Amino acid sequence: MTKIHDTATTNTSDTNQGTPAPHAYSFVRSIKVLFRFLKFQWVFNNVFFILFICVLLILHIAAAHLYDAQLRNINMTTHNIEELSYEYKMLQTEIVDRILQKQVITVESKQGLSFTSVPPFLLKMEKYPSGNQ
Repeated sequence: MTKIHDTATTNTSDTNQGTPAPHAYSFVRSIKVLFRFLKFQWVFNNVFFILFICVLLILHIAAAHLYDAQLRNINMTTHNIEELSYEYKMLQTEIVDRILQKQVITVESKQGLSFTSVPPFLLKMEKYPSGNQ
């Protein structure tokens, strides 16, 4: 029968100097596992897989940049469309105003009225003495 030893050392003193922290042990173990996989022979045997992963990473970065550029173009186009829409509405109202003004002028000319180019002026009322109204 084999005994299973605990990897952490225990110390019965109050300072617990011999007991490593649980997270430190797992970090050291993960580093050892990482270095075991990154030995030269493993890298040499899997060089095509590593290159494939690098190509996928480059393609992913390129796709992200293209997506950002396309999104910027879409936002700029949307903004331009909104500006052109406002400009169209303003021009449309100006055209409608001109058409209505021409219709008013033709109706005035048919009825014998004349269109004046003099702006209206304010009429001032004179104040009369209180007894002569």
